[in-house]
Amino acid sequence: MSIRFKFALAAIALVAAASANATSFASASIGPIQIQLVDLNPYDSILPSIVFTNADNTNIWAYAANNQTANYIYSAGTAAAGTASITASNSGATATSIQGAQASLSGQASGGTGGTSASYYGYFSAPSYASFTLSANTAVRFSTLATVTAGTTVGYTPSPYGYEWANASVGLWASGYSGSNSQSGSDGLGISANYTTSWSYDPATGNYSAIYSGEQKSITQTLYAGLVNFSSSAMSGSVNVQTNVSGVSNIAAAVPEPETYAMLLAGLGVIGAVARRRRARSL
Repeated sequence: MSIRFKFALAAIALVAAASANATSFASASIGPIQIQLVDLNPYDSILPSIVFTNADNTNIWAYAANNQTANYIYSAGTAAAGTASITASNSGATATSIQGAQASLSGQASGGTGGTSASYYGYFSAPSYASFTLSANTAVRFSTLATVTAGTTVGYTPSPYGYEWANASVGLWASGYSGSNSQSGSDGLGISANYTTSWSYDPATGNYSAIYSGEQKSITQTLYAGLVNFSSSAMSGSVNVQTNVSGVSNIAAAVPEPETYAMLLAGLGVIGAVARRRRARSL
């Protein structure tokens, strides 16, 4: 590849980078849910069991918004408003089981021209307080793989002032009641992204200047929540799984300088010349 051709490609890449919007993004997922039962008294002739009702219940409240409008969703699906959107999905749960259930929530927002602010927020509980009955002398452990991701592409600009942030979290809760006794177990995971700061030194002036960049983070781990029913009667309880995301991008879209457009045109001209020369050689 010639130097001139490489220059052309670099020019186009530079324009693409300069034109890209600042973006906040976040996602949270959980599943598949696993259930493990332990028989605490093998001699009581009671087989360990857990029986669910309304295990496929969901509860969602999420929106995507910009300066002019906001759109909401109250069930799995997608809402969009300008340069912001949020999506929720779930699968695997039935009315009588949460084994293998999965849920995810993701959102993104990009700053617009003229300082347009875009944002997203989502709360998604799936399954939502699924009721169950746990057999006597039985322990139960709920476990699930959870992943949270949050990021910004620019993070912060001091002039003109602009900012971005993103949050994501997941949670697993279980509670049980046997007679007058109650117990609970929970686990969770959360993450936030804003911006990072580095410094550059100008030896000519002896001054330092701040360089701001976006940041991206992601964590995956297994969550656990357990209950133990030592009584000789069944335990009633519920389990709740929740994902949350939120974020804002209040940084205007980058507009290429006239010199950058000139570089793009020059690059396109070189590419055209190379293509014509190659075509002529092939004739």
